[in-house]
Amino acid sequence: MRKVILAIVFTAFSLTAGDRGGLQMPEPPSSKSDIVGWNLYHAKMDQIHRMSKAAARSDRAYNFHNGNQVRTLFYNYGSIGKPSTEPSMEWPIGSGRGYAFEFGIVAGSEVNTYGGGKQRIVIDGLSIAGVTGNNPGGTPNDWEPQAGYNDPFVHQISMSDSPDEDRDPDARPDTWPQFKTNSNPFWYPIADATNPDFPGKFVWPGEYGRGVTTADQESYYVMDDSYVYRHNSYPWDGVKKDGEFYPDTTNLNRGGIGLTVQARGYQWIATRAQNVIFFI
Repeated sequence: MRKVILAIVFTAFSLTAGDRGGLQMPEPPSSKSDIVGWNLYHAKMDQIHRMSKAAARSDRAYNFHNGNQVRTLFYNYGSIGKPSTEPSMEWPIGSGRGYAFEFGIVAGSEVNTYGGGKQRIVIDGLSIAGVTGNNPGGTPNDWEPQAGYNDPFVHQISMSDSPDEDRDPDARPDTWPQFKTNSNPFWYPIADATNPDFPGKFVWPGEYGRGVTTADQESYYVMDDSYVYRHNSYPWDGVKKDGEFYPDTTNLNRGGIGLTVQARGYQWIATRAQNVIFFI
Protein backbone atom coordinates (compact mmCIF):
# COMPACT_ATOMS: atom_id res chain seq x y z
CA MET A 1 0.00 0.00 0.00
CA ARG A 2 1.35 3.40 -0.95
CA LYS A 3 1.42 6.00 1.81
CA VAL A 4 0.72 9.59 0.78
CA ILE A 5 1.05 12.53 3.16
CA LEU A 6 -0.31 15.97 2.31
CA ALA A 7 0.64 19.00 4.41
CA ILE A 8 0.61 22.79 4.36
CA VAL A 9 4.03 24.10 5.36
CA PHE A 10 5.44 27.42 6.52
CA THR A 11 9.05 28.29 5.81
CA ALA A 12 11.32 31.26 6.44
CA PHE A 13 14.14 32.35 4.15
CA SER A 14 14.79 35.45 2.05
CA LEU A 15 14.79 36.23 -1.66
CA THR A 16 16.97 38.79 -3.38
CA ALA A 17 16.82 40.27 -6.83
CA GLY A 18 19.25 38.81 -9.30
CA ASP A 19 19.64 37.51 -12.81
CA ARG A 20 17.62 34.80 -14.56
CA GLY A 21 18.94 33.53 -17.83
CA GLY A 22 20.65 36.85 -18.62
CA LEU A 23 17.51 38.89 -17.81
CA GLN A 24 17.83 41.56 -15.14
CA MET A 25 15.41 40.91 -12.30
CA PRO A 26 13.50 43.95 -11.01
CA GLU A 27 14.00 45.20 -7.48
CA PRO A 28 10.90 44.70 -5.31
CA PRO A 29 9.43 47.83 -3.69
CA SER A 30 11.03 48.83 -0.41
CA SER A 31 7.66 49.27 1.29
CA LYS A 32 5.06 46.54 1.75
CA SER A 33 2.32 49.17 1.47
CA ASP A 34 3.46 50.37 -1.98
CA ILE A 35 0.55 48.73 -3.83
CA VAL A 36 1.25 50.49 -7.14
CA GLY A 37 4.90 49.49 -6.95
CA TRP A 38 4.03 45.87 -6.27
CA ASN A 39 1.61 45.81 -9.22
CA LEU A 40 4.39 47.07 -11.51
CA TYR A 41 6.79 44.53 -10.00
CA HIS A 42 4.40 41.63 -10.70
CA ALA A 43 3.88 42.85 -14.28
CA LYS A 44 7.65 42.96 -14.88
CA MET A 45 8.16 39.53 -13.31
CA ASP A 46 5.39 38.16 -15.51
CA GLN A 47 7.19 39.52 -18.59
CA ILE A 48 10.49 37.94 -17.51
CA HIS A 49 8.75 34.65 -16.78
CA ARG A 50 7.33 34.57 -20.29
CA MET A 51 10.79 35.19 -21.78
CA SER A 52 12.83 32.77 -19.68
CA LYS A 53 10.62 29.92 -18.49
CA ALA A 54 11.59 26.32 -19.16
CA ALA A 55 9.34 24.23 -21.36
CA ALA A 56 8.08 22.26 -18.37
CA ARG A 57 6.91 25.50 -16.76
CA SER A 58 5.17 26.98 -19.78
CA ASP A 59 1.72 26.72 -18.15
CA ARG A 60 2.59 28.39 -14.85
CA ALA A 61 0.32 31.27 -13.84
CA TYR A 62 -0.61 33.37 -10.82
CA ASN A 63 -3.47 35.43 -9.46
CA PHE A 64 -4.72 37.13 -6.29
CA HIS A 65 -7.41 36.13 -3.82
CA ASN A 66 -8.82 39.40 -2.50
CA GLY A 67 -12.49 38.66 -1.75
CA ASN A 68 -12.47 40.02 1.81
CA GLN A 69 -9.98 41.06 4.50
CA VAL A 70 -7.26 38.59 3.47
CA ARG A 71 -5.42 39.15 0.21
CA THR A 72 -2.71 36.92 -1.17
CA LEU A 73 -0.73 36.04 -4.25
CA PHE A 74 -0.96 32.37 -5.25
CA TYR A 75 0.25 30.13 -8.07
CA ASN A 76 -1.09 27.17 -10.03
CA TYR A 77 1.79 24.93 -8.95
CA GLY A 78 0.53 24.79 -5.36
CA SER A 79 2.37 27.74 -3.82
CA ILE A 80 0.51 30.35 -1.75
CA GLY A 81 2.45 33.55 -1.19
CA LYS A 82 6.03 34.10 -2.27
CA PRO A 83 9.18 35.01 -0.32
CA SER A 84 9.81 38.77 -0.08
CA THR A 85 6.84 39.42 -2.38
CA GLU A 86 3.59 41.13 -1.52
CA PRO A 87 0.77 40.56 -1.02
CA SER A 88 1.54 37.28 0.77
CA MET A 89 -1.32 36.58 3.19
CA GLU A 90 -1.85 40.30 3.72
CA TRP A 91 -4.25 41.22 6.54
CA PRO A 92 -6.21 43.41 6.67
CA ILE A 93 -6.43 44.07 2.96
CA GLY A 94 -4.61 47.21 1.86
CA SER A 95 -2.51 47.40 5.03
CA GLY A 96 0.70 46.12 3.44
CA ARG A 97 1.21 43.73 6.36
CA GLY A 98 1.98 40.23 5.12
CA TYR A 99 1.80 37.39 7.63
CA ALA A 100 3.22 34.50 5.63
CA PHE A 101 6.43 33.63 3.87
CA GLU A 102 5.25 30.76 1.69
CA PHE A 103 2.76 27.91 1.91
CA GLY A 104 2.59 24.92 -0.40
CA ILE A 105 1.41 21.37 -0.89
CA VAL A 106 3.97 18.73 0.00
CA ALA A 107 3.36 15.09 -0.92
CA GLY A 108 5.56 12.28 0.32
CA SER A 109 5.42 8.60 -0.47
CA GLU A 110 7.44 5.48 0.23
CA VAL A 111 7.25 3.36 -2.93
CA ASN A 112 8.33 -0.06 -4.13
CA THR A 113 10.98 0.43 -6.80
CA TYR A 114 11.69 -1.55 -9.94
CA GLY A 115 13.71 -4.65 -9.15
CA GLY A 116 12.79 -4.58 -5.48
CA GLY A 117 13.61 -2.20 -2.69
CA LYS A 118 11.99 0.98 -1.46
CA GLN A 119 12.47 4.69 -2.02
CA ARG A 120 11.04 7.79 -0.38
CA ILE A 121 9.95 10.57 -2.72
CA VAL A 122 8.90 14.10 -1.72
CA ILE A 123 7.27 16.60 -4.09
CA ASP A 124 6.54 20.28 -3.49
CA GLY A 125 6.03 23.55 -5.37
CA LEU A 126 7.83 25.89 -2.99
CA SER A 127 9.95 28.64 -4.51
CA ILE A 128 12.76 28.73 -1.94
CA ALA A 129 12.66 26.10 0.79
CA GLY A 130 11.47 23.11 -1.19
CA VAL A 131 13.29 20.16 -2.70
CA THR A 132 16.19 21.56 -4.71
CA GLY A 133 17.92 20.46 -7.89
CA ASN A 134 16.72 19.53 -11.35
CA ASN A 135 15.81 16.37 -13.20
CA PRO A 136 18.43 14.45 -15.22
CA GLY A 137 17.55 16.53 -18.29
CA GLY A 138 17.82 19.83 -16.41
CA THR A 139 14.06 20.46 -16.21
CA PRO A 140 12.45 21.48 -12.88
CA ASN A 141 11.23 18.79 -10.48
CA ASP A 142 8.13 20.38 -8.94
CA TRP A 143 4.39 20.24 -9.18
CA GLU A 144 3.41 21.67 -12.55
CA PRO A 145 0.00 22.91 -13.74
CA GLN A 146 -1.92 21.08 -16.42
CA ALA A 147 -2.79 23.04 -19.54
CA GLY A 148 -6.36 23.98 -20.40
CA TYR A 149 -7.56 25.55 -17.14
CA ASN A 150 -6.82 29.20 -17.89
CA ASP A 151 -6.21 31.46 -20.86
CA PRO A 152 -2.47 31.07 -21.64
CA PHE A 153 -2.35 34.51 -23.27
CA VAL A 154 -3.54 36.18 -20.07
CA HIS A 155 -1.27 34.00 -17.92
CA GLN A 156 -3.43 34.26 -14.82
CA ILE A 157 -5.30 31.58 -12.87
CA SER A 158 -9.01 31.37 -13.64
CA MET A 159 -11.23 33.09 -11.08
CA SER A 160 -15.01 32.93 -10.80
CA ASP A 161 -15.24 36.74 -10.69
CA SER A 162 -12.69 37.49 -13.43
CA PRO A 163 -13.83 40.44 -15.57
CA ASP A 164 -14.54 40.34 -19.29
CA GLU A 165 -12.49 43.41 -20.15
CA ASP A 166 -12.01 42.60 -23.83
CA ARG A 167 -15.80 42.38 -24.29
CA ASP A 168 -15.60 39.53 -26.78
CA PRO A 169 -18.91 38.24 -28.24
CA ASP A 170 -18.88 35.00 -26.24
CA ALA A 171 -18.92 36.87 -22.88
CA ARG A 172 -15.98 34.84 -21.61
CA PRO A 173 -14.09 36.20 -18.56
CA ASP A 174 -10.55 36.97 -19.65
CA THR A 175 -8.75 34.40 -17.47
CA TRP A 176 -10.88 31.44 -18.58
CA PRO A 177 -9.67 29.09 -21.36
CA GLN A 178 -11.11 30.13 -24.70
CA PHE A 179 -11.47 26.92 -26.71
CA LYS A 180 -15.05 25.76 -27.35
CA THR A 181 -14.74 21.99 -27.07
CA ASN A 182 -16.07 19.34 -24.72
CA SER A 183 -12.60 18.99 -23.18
CA ASN A 184 -12.84 22.53 -21.78
CA PRO A 185 -14.42 22.31 -18.31
CA PHE A 186 -15.47 25.98 -18.64
CA TRP A 187 -17.44 25.35 -21.86
CA TYR A 188 -21.00 24.05 -21.70
CA PRO A 189 -22.16 22.85 -25.14
CA ILE A 190 -25.79 23.49 -26.00
CA ALA A 191 -27.46 21.67 -28.89
CA ASP A 192 -29.81 24.28 -30.36
CA ALA A 193 -30.69 23.86 -34.03
CA THR A 194 -32.45 27.24 -34.05
CA ASN A 195 -29.27 29.06 -33.09
CA PRO A 196 -26.27 27.40 -34.82
CA ASP A 197 -24.09 30.47 -34.25
CA PHE A 198 -24.27 30.00 -30.47
CA PRO A 199 -23.58 26.30 -29.82
CA GLY A 200 -22.84 26.71 -26.13
CA LYS A 201 -21.77 29.08 -23.37
CA PHE A 202 -18.96 29.59 -20.89
CA VAL A 203 -19.80 28.70 -17.28
CA TRP A 204 -17.82 28.32 -14.07
CA PRO A 205 -16.82 24.64 -13.47
CA GLY A 206 -17.97 24.57 -9.87
CA GLU A 207 -17.19 21.83 -7.40
CA TYR A 208 -20.88 20.93 -7.30
CA GLY A 209 -21.71 21.34 -10.98
CA ARG A 210 -21.23 23.49 -14.06
CA GLY A 211 -22.34 27.04 -13.48
CA VAL A 212 -22.49 26.54 -9.71
CA THR A 213 -20.44 28.88 -7.50
CA THR A 214 -20.06 27.98 -3.84
CA ALA A 215 -18.29 31.13 -2.64
CA ASP A 216 -18.30 34.79 -3.65
CA GLN A 217 -14.81 34.40 -5.10
CA GLU A 218 -13.37 31.10 -6.30
CA SER A 219 -10.21 29.96 -8.04
CA TYR A 220 -9.57 26.71 -9.88
CA TYR A 221 -6.61 24.92 -11.44
CA VAL A 222 -5.23 21.39 -11.83
CA MET A 223 -1.63 20.30 -11.32
CA ASP A 224 0.27 17.01 -11.23
CA ASP A 225 3.69 15.62 -10.40
CA SER A 226 4.49 14.13 -13.81
CA TYR A 227 7.60 16.32 -14.28
CA VAL A 228 9.40 14.95 -11.21
CA TYR A 229 12.09 12.58 -12.53
CA ARG A 230 14.58 12.32 -9.69
CA HIS A 231 13.68 8.63 -9.45
CA ASN A 232 13.05 7.93 -13.15
CA SER A 233 15.63 8.37 -15.93
CA TYR A 234 13.70 6.31 -18.49
CA PRO A 235 12.66 9.32 -20.66
CA TRP A 236 16.36 10.09 -21.28
CA ASP A 237 17.80 6.66 -22.05
CA GLY A 238 14.79 4.34 -22.51
CA VAL A 239 16.17 1.81 -20.02
CA LYS A 240 14.40 0.49 -16.92
CA LYS A 241 16.76 0.35 -13.95
CA ASP A 242 16.75 -1.30 -10.56
CA GLY A 243 15.96 1.17 -7.82
CA GLU A 244 13.87 3.48 -10.00
CA PHE A 245 10.13 4.05 -9.68
CA TYR A 246 7.61 4.17 -12.52
CA PRO A 247 4.15 5.26 -11.28
CA ASP A 248 2.39 4.29 -14.52
CA THR A 249 3.44 0.95 -15.98
CA THR A 250 1.62 1.81 -19.24
CA ASN A 251 3.56 5.07 -19.61
CA LEU A 252 7.12 4.84 -18.33
CA ASN A 253 7.77 8.45 -19.37
CA ARG A 254 5.57 9.74 -16.55
CA GLY A 255 7.40 10.99 -13.49
CA GLY A 256 6.25 11.64 -9.96
CA ILE A 257 4.30 9.24 -7.78
CA GLY A 258 1.15 9.37 -9.90
CA LEU A 259 -0.68 12.28 -8.26
CA THR A 260 -3.07 14.80 -9.81
CA VAL A 261 -4.49 17.64 -7.70
CA GLN A 262 -7.63 19.66 -8.40
CA ALA A 263 -7.08 22.85 -6.43
CA ARG A 264 -9.79 25.32 -5.49
CA GLY A 265 -9.77 28.50 -3.44
CA TYR A 266 -12.86 29.87 -1.69
CA GLN A 267 -13.47 33.30 -0.20
CA TRP A 268 -16.73 34.81 1.07
CA ILE A 269 -17.74 38.44 1.62
CA ALA A 270 -19.73 37.54 4.75
CA THR A 271 -18.46 39.18 7.95
CA ARG A 272 -18.10 35.84 9.71
CA ALA A 273 -15.69 34.67 7.00
CA GLN A 274 -13.86 37.95 6.46
CA ASN A 275 -10.52 36.70 7.79
CA VAL A 276 -10.45 33.32 6.04
CA ILE A 277 -9.48 31.84 2.68
CA PHE A 278 -10.13 28.15 2.11
CA PHE A 279 -7.78 26.27 -0.23
CA ILE A 280 -8.83 22.69 -0.91
